[in-house]
Amino acid sequence: MSALLEKNLKVLATRYSDIVSQIREIEASETRRYTVVKRGGREANLFDKITNEFVYDPDRPKGSALDDVRQSKTYLNRLVYMFGLGLGYHMDAFLKSKHTDSATFFIVYEADVEILFHAFSERDFTGLLTHPRLEMIVGKVDENHISRTIMNLFSEKSDLKYYIKAQSFLETPYLFNAYKDRYSKFFSGMRIAYSNMLNHYGNDPEDSLIGIVNTIKNIDIIVKNPGIDSLEGKFAGRVGVVVSTGPSLKKNIHLLKSIQDEVVIVSVDASVRILQEYGIKPHAVTSLERVMETARLFDDIDPTFVEDTVFTACPVVRPETYANFSAKPVIVYREFATFKWLGIERGPLMEIGPSSSNMAFCILEYMGCDKIILIGQDFAYAPDGKTHAEGTTYGSQQDKQFAHAYLDLEVEGNYVPTLRTTQVWDMFRRYMEKDALRFEGRVINATEGGAKIEGTELLALSDAIERYVAHEGYANDVTSIIKNSATPISQRDMDNDLAMVKKRLKEGVSYCQHVMDKYREVISINDEIEAGKLNLAGGNSIDTIKLTKAFNDVQSSMVGMFAEDKYYLIIMHYVQPYLVNIVMDLFNIQNSVENAQERMLRYIKLSAVASVTMIQLIEKLEDLFVASLESLADTHMEAAEA
Repeated sequence: MSALLEKNLKVLATRYSDIVSQIREIEASETRRYTVVKRGGREANLFDKITNEFVYDPDRPKGSALDDVRQSKTYLNRLVYMFGLGLGYHMDAFLKSKHTDSATFFIVYEADVEILFHAFSERDFTGLLTHPRLEMIVGKVDENHISRTIMNLFSEKSDLKYYIKAQSFLETPYLFNAYKDRYSKFFSGMRIAYSNMLNHYGNDPEDSLIGIVNTIKNIDIIVKNPGIDSLEGKFAGRVGVVVSTGPSLKKNIHLLKSIQDEVVIVSVDASVRILQEYGIKPHAVTSLERVMETARLFDDIDPTFVEDTVFTACPVVRPETYANFSAKPVIVYREFATFKWLGIERGPLMEIGPSSSNMAFCILEYMGCDKIILIGQDFAYAPDGKTHAEGTTYGSQQDKQFAHAYLDLEVEGNYVPTLRTTQVWDMFRRYMEKDALRFEGRVINATEGGAKIEGTELLALSDAIERYVAHEGYANDVTSIIKNSATPISQRDMDNDLAMVKKRLKEGVSYCQHVMDKYREVISINDEIEAGKLNLAGGNSIDTIKLTKAFNDVQSSMVGMFAEDKYYLIIMHYVQPYLVNIVMDLFNIQNSVENAQERMLRYIKLSAVASVTMIQLIEKLEDLFVASLESLADTHMEAAEA
């Protein structure tokens, strides 16, 4: 038994008990691929008994690792992927010879846990294992696992997304080649994660502005209606059902009729017409799409059918959506900084994925349900090519809506080996997997078709009802509980909320002007450089001191403003589809350009170009705030003057 191994595993166990268990299995095994070799008492090396080759140069293990690292042309190193930790020689060389700082994050993937057994038996890794910004992944993994791990990691460490284009790759060459298939799957999962995350941030600021516009137009709805906090924990221990509009929905939706008084039914907006067709009344309906087409989903819905239903929409939807659906609004905020900034308390900012079904799941969880059944949650085309259930507003074949998506994706099916899907649907599926794996209760996938959802129990709906739904004769108590939980908003509270909105809008106008001035300073600095004002008198070289100051000033404006709460609350959500990509490019310049002066000049130039666009975007936001103030004053004169 190695004292070093025990020391390393004791530290490793504080975060990675599963890896410790795998290493213990290797320790107990008599069959191992590698052996540690020390020639003449020199540095340890790993010998592969299958290939009869050494992992490192047999004459200079550490020296060869240093040579490999020195060939890498990276300079900022904020997001570092280490492929094949080995005996740690490449990591040591990287830490000694490359720039890293407190913002550097290491993601270490060792494809074979046996390597860690040998490494931890030979060397003290406790310093690395206690590094505050380190994630370890070990063994054979699939794309889904890598995708979820990286998405969760980037969600917890929100700064990491800015380094996607500036990532540094470090590898132990022998191990990378020996386990090429495993590392290939890692890269595939990483690409999927990046694609999903960037889609989540969006690619069009104008689209993001729509959410802010709609929110401000919905101020009356927000101030007059209760929030989801009124329903927190009200259905603890009960079964919830998410009703989505996948093409399999009509295979089993009729079974909900017999249990509609025993479970809490939350339907996505597109499923209400089908529920009405079957006479099944949803207790709540979710909606979060910001487009006019969403309002049409409620055409021909009988007001008496939803008189006891609550409309748990996120107020980024268009006002017409509220107007076209007679169910009682209950306000649900998602993680959208504008809601926090407005200061109208209606419950938490919920971490909701990109679809209405993600929203329905989160609401059932928030209301206390410890078992959630999914139906109509296909996330894929049906074998016959259908996209949605028969009877939806826009029909069961909605290919035009997905013309922009990649249609050549294949995913594992619940009842068939593979199904065709789109990039968008696959993103929705992965977020549902994230919800299911995080959920402390049980998730039952009763979608009788569709794509596999990790973290769920696959059952036919009839079996799920028999196993999990207790027929206790609740006698519509779900409706009664919801109805009795909502406390009417007093006129005084409404007036105070409206006054707060006016205050925030004025603050928004002022802050937009401040931020635009900062971006104008960036443009001015670049203009000075291009005019030659940083050149030394009588020479062609650049005044490094002046250039460094200019770079620091520009960096403070481009990245430093992120530290300001107001930037996050007022501006970030709107500009982030553009700004995230620009900041990625700025970090890429810092990581990939060798010459320090050239690095700073390129950074300043790109910042100036981006600043022109940022000013144009923020001017639109300022105009929105000014117009909203005028509208608020016209419609709520007393509150506006409070």
